[in-house]
Amino acid sequence: MAGIREITQMCRDGEWDAAHAQVRQELDAAPGDIWTQRKMGWVQYYRIKDAAEANRLEDVLDGLSQLSRLDQLRPSDDQMLYDSVLWKLALMARNLQQDDGTRLLAVLKGFHFSPSRAYSFLLKSHLHLSGWSGMLDFLDWWGLDHLQAEDFLPYQALGGKGLMSLAERAHIAYAKALLQSRDRARCGHFLPRLQQLHADHPEMAYPGYFCGKLMVMTGADREAVLDVLVPFVREKSRDFWAWQLLSESYREDAQVQLACLLRAVHCGAQESFLGKVRMRIASLYVAQGEPGRARCHLERVAACYQRQGWHLPLEVREMLGFVCAGGTPPDASPGSDFMEVTNGILARGCQECVAVVTHVDEQARRVAIVYGQERRTALRKKDISGKGVKVGTFLRVLVSGEDPVRVVQASVMDAPVPGLAYVKRVKGIVRRVPEKSFAFVRAKGVNCFLHPALVTQNQLAEGERVSVLAALDLDRKTGKWGWAGLVLLGREQDTGQQG
Repeated sequence: MAGIREITQMCRDGEWDAAHAQVRQELDAAPGDIWTQRKMGWVQYYRIKDAAEANRLEDVLDGLSQLSRLDQLRPSDDQMLYDSVLWKLALMARNLQQDDGTRLLAVLKGFHFSPSRAYSFLLKSHLHLSGWSGMLDFLDWWGLDHLQAEDFLPYQALGGKGLMSLAERAHIAYAKALLQSRDRARCGHFLPRLQQLHADHPEMAYPGYFCGKLMVMTGADREAVLDVLVPFVREKSRDFWAWQLLSESYREDAQVQLACLLRAVHCGAQESFLGKVRMRIASLYVAQGEPGRARCHLERVAACYQRQGWHLPLEVREMLGFVCAGGTPPDASPGSDFMEVTNGILARGCQECVAVVTHVDEQARRVAIVYGQERRTALRKKDISGKGVKVGTFLRVLVSGEDPVRVVQASVMDAPVPGLAYVKRVKGIVRRVPEKSFAFVRAKGVNCFLHPALVTQNQLAEGERVSVLAALDLDRKTGKWGWAGLVLLGREQDTGQQG
């Protein structure tokens, strides 16, 4: 009687038929013997391996059926065998079509595999089947509880770029399949899980988006939907589809819905992506008796579809006929301040603060700001509304979150704000360290640092009595907070002058 090593060697040497016949004879004599079943398991593995590598699905399915009949074997006890099978199935599954995926799943449902890298790879290899009607059944069979800790880590692509983790991709695939099926029972079961993923993994970009989509689909309360969606839209405020999704939460408020859609088309996306958005905008304008504005969007849809060689939907043709019938010319103006409306949505739940600019990096086009007591962050210069942003400029900012904080909106203020604990006017005498480009202003209880640029720009000299606008800023080299001069307000002869 040959052992497992001899049987597997026969299979590797191309003597599969002989190995199968020998083990079959042993199994007929002792069908319940676990060691004989293990030998047959490895024989079937080599059959599955050869068939999978040659994309012979029928042989793979038959090999799996034969393996499933070996009732003494368990994935938990024979993990090497079952993982070997899973690796081959996963490699083959990457090339499967949807119908083949359904046939493979029908056989796989007879197995209950243990979590492993091979089992996770089988999951990954099926996620390319977008639109597959069997995706929900597959993911339910696979069991998202079997995801391992490493599956929640982002992939590192060549060049160090982080890609979406397997866990995030799998949850998104489930959400997309739910949206396609509109299965509310499954949605009610899955949504808490997705919300927990969103809470536990804030580094994942899209669980919040799909939470919102599913909540909208199930008719959840608007306030609950906004609690989930608004933080996501803040992160994706330059993407048209984020605003398109947010508009779905305002189906009972035509003006706000219109504002969200107008913001969507002003995000700079390719016109070929905006057809449905512009159609919805046009229908809202028609409903409120503004055919000129509707016509402008419909004509852009028609021009885009013509360029792409696409068939123009009947809905667009009918609306175009209606708005053109009276001879009203197209009107490209929005008719309302959609930016004010949508910025108001983004401000939901934010804290309003007064900030002062402490550093400007013109090369990176970024500024550092202090917005509270020992509160400092940075933002892009182009994200600040208003002109003349420089060191010492006061900003009105809306911030969300704690660590890290996110600046949602920032705008230049017309005048300095008095009474801030982290900004004050410091009067004192300039003290310079020999052969150093920086300096200090020494005043009662304060030793205010002056950056070399401030010293050079104003030609500050040792012993001068000056007045500077200072902020309690973070020294990133030492990690300590201290007063730093921002702007020279005046010298001794003109200390009353404000700068």
